[in-house]
Amino acid sequence: LVQSGLKTVGQLYEIKSSELARRFGLDLTKALGTSTGREPDPVSPASAETVYAARMTLPDPIGFQSDLENVLQRLATSVCGRLQDQQKGARRFVLTVRCVDTGDHPLTVGFAKPCFEVQRILQQFARPLDDLKIEFGADWFRLEAQSVEPIRQRQMQIGERVDRADARARAISTLGNRIGFDHVLRFGPHESHLPERSFVATLAVNRQTNPVWKRPKRTRPIRLYTPPEYLRVTEAGRPPIRFEWRRKSYQTVVAKGPERLTAEWWCAGDMRTRDYWRVETEEGARLWLLTYPGAEPPYWYVAGLFP
Repeated sequence: LVQSGLKTVGQLYEIKSSELARRFGLDLTKALGTSTGREPDPVSPASAETVYAARMTLPDPIGFQSDLENVLQRLATSVCGRLQDQQKGARRFVLTVRCVDTGDHPLTVGFAKPCFEVQRILQQFARPLDDLKIEFGADWFRLEAQSVEPIRQRQMQIGERVDRADARARAISTLGNRIGFDHVLRFGPHESHLPERSFVATLAVNRQTNPVWKRPKRTRPIRLYTPPEYLRVTEAGRPPIRFEWRRKSYQTVVAKGPERLTAEWWCAGDMRTRDYWRVETEEGARLWLLTYPGAEPPYWYVAGLFP
């Protein structure tokens, strides 16, 4: 079209369709026709996703805990049966309870990995159903599985690894449903020589595999204080010979250091150089002390605690 001297689409409408079709083909005239609406431009609608849900309507309202659990069990059996037949599981289940006086009450529970087991669903719904206030009864129920995913078939394994993974998933699910999944975190390794940046916290429900931790090149405390906690020096030294921390007095017996760490220039934050000391005290505490060389006066902090 450019080689023919045409520069804009508007110029094509000034030429007869027969001339365009003879020289450039029917695809061009069809495209012009669909752009103006003269030619149909059908679309192929996507097929609707399968809904895994079950509902139940009762002739008389119910309100006892045992009756609600029986209804939920029947609904969960129906939904989980369909999920299991399709080799799928759901990460979230929504139970809608319609009370005769207060309307619909949606109850939601989540799972750390796709679930299709009736008993696990009943366990997670036990607390929400107990907290539900039903005064005049409920007569309509609906259970829907959301965030449906295929279930990966795994080979039978001998040992406790699979049991620990299942127990971990159950613990994450239980804690997440009680305090919120955004409050259940899991720590993973991160490449950094600074102690407070050598790990990263992510949502436990989103992690699919277990993190692989590498043994650090240098001894690190089992507990890290971020930010470091200030200590009061009572007898100066490098590190302090006597000091107070958390309203207790300590005396240094063995000290190893300093281990000097510089800041990462490509990251924002504290750019001061640090000196760390491993200190064993007469009182038994094994501490990781921190100071900033060149600072006046030389303040000291407790950065970590060794086992």
